[in-house]
Amino acid sequence: MAETGLVRFPGSLDPGAQEFIPRNPNQLTLFGPPPPQPLPPPPHQVFYPYPPISEVVPYAQYAAPPAYASAAPTVCVPIPPSSAAATRAVLLSSVPSDVSEGTVRREVEGFGEVRWVQMERVCEGIVTVHFYDLRHAERALREFREQNMQQQQTRLRNNYASYPFIPNTPPPLPPNNLSSQLLPVTPGRGLIAGQPVWAQFVIPALKAVPDGHNQGTIVIFNLDSAVTTSTLKDTFQAFGPVKELRETPSKKHQRFIEFFDVRDAAKALKEMNGKEINGKPVVIEFSRPGGHSRKYLNAVGNTTPTLVSPTNIIAPLHSNNALVSYPPSTSRETGRKILKTAQ
Repeated sequence: MAETGLVRFPGSLDPGAQEFIPRNPNQLTLFGPPPPQPLPPPPHQVFYPYPPISEVVPYAQYAAPPAYASAAPTVCVPIPPSSAAATRAVLLSSVPSDVSEGTVRREVEGFGEVRWVQMERVCEGIVTVHFYDLRHAERALREFREQNMQQQQTRLRNNYASYPFIPNTPPPLPPNNLSSQLLPVTPGRGLIAGQPVWAQFVIPALKAVPDGHNQGTIVIFNLDSAVTTSTLKDTFQAFGPVKELRETPSKKHQRFIEFFDVRDAAKALKEMNGKEINGKPVVIEFSRPGGHSRKYLNAVGNTTPTLVSPTNIIAPLHSNNALVSYPPSTSRETGRKILKTAQ
């Protein structure tokens, strides 16, 4: 085997020599951001002493404007429900929003004495007029609607006349047979501030007018069952015209009397309450709103009018006084059918 051990290379290196350290070694240059510049010295602060209080000129004392504090939020009065039966409350829609209560009263008092005018929703073009007499409310509604229908018919004629390509222009409409049987419409009546409006009956709310519990109907209690209807009607007609006298089949001692005018009902209650009829003292009260509302709601169940605008509706009056509202006519064919029906 070969001998193992240290391998010596030929050369002149001295293993015992000292370590060599260069005097000028090569330095590695590192590149980086420049050092931050020193901050400039702060400027010289000038001190201004406050002047004496006697030399201070005060600011002008301006009056602060009054702060606006909004009032309590106004509760929006709901629109009363429609009624197919005649009531003393007539709701007018499409009324000019800038009209005053005095103007409305002046326009509607031509039909009869006005009990109250609700102007809470006049900004929406809605006004409710309450009459004392039911006949006055019926007259007002009839004339308001007739004026409105005349405006609609005139607008339809002008609309057809503006289309020269239509070969057969409908002739002028003849007067309505029903309108000819009623009282003639006085020129200018049936308008609010010179504008046509739409009218319909609504069920009056109890709190809508003062003494709203008086809706023209009184109920008589503790009545002798032997008293006939004609006798009772003759007794109470002394206070005003009686519209209707109703009996309760299950309660022979109770009768309902409805007057045309609510003031006559109040007069009858004041004069006859506690008086004797056929030897028995009777108790008289105003009819409760429950039965009153049910009567109108039953009528509404048969024919329900809707709150519509006079600019998009034509609703003829019917012989049974039911007020029917028809959908608006948006096409030429629908308008032609309406004209033919009116003829």
